[in-house]
Amino acid sequence: MPVTTHGRPPGVELYGGSGATFRRLARVALAGDFGAGTTAVVTPRPDGSVVVAEATTPRLHIVDGDAQRSFVASGLPAPPLALTFVTPTMGLAQVDVAGCARAKTGCTSRREVFTTADGGASWTPAP
Repeated sequence: MPVTTHGRPPGVELYGGSGATFRRLARVALAGDFGAGTTAVVTPRPDGSVVVAEATTPRLHIVDGDAQRSFVASGLPAPPLALTFVTPTMGLAQVDVAGCARAKTGCTSRREVFTTADGGASWTPAP
């Protein structure tokens, strides 16, 4: 169970257990500043590892037991709003892509889906 903390630095604490007893399994420190009520995107992968996404950058954290690794996800134009992994390497990310034609005018925002086949290191737009 993920719990987003809003301290300095903000983070995600992953808890596990059964019934009435839970214990903290891992803590992932996040960059940036989370506003009140903001939660990090967290998703399990079929191999038992967990992917945590930053809320302000396209940076991902992989938690696998006691091991953690972090990287900037190549190809994601913005932080993912949702993540799903169907295998430990194949996944989907939903991202809001925004842009403006001139300065702050003619702006658009659209939701796009990106795919990965390498565990989240690189992403491409879904066909």
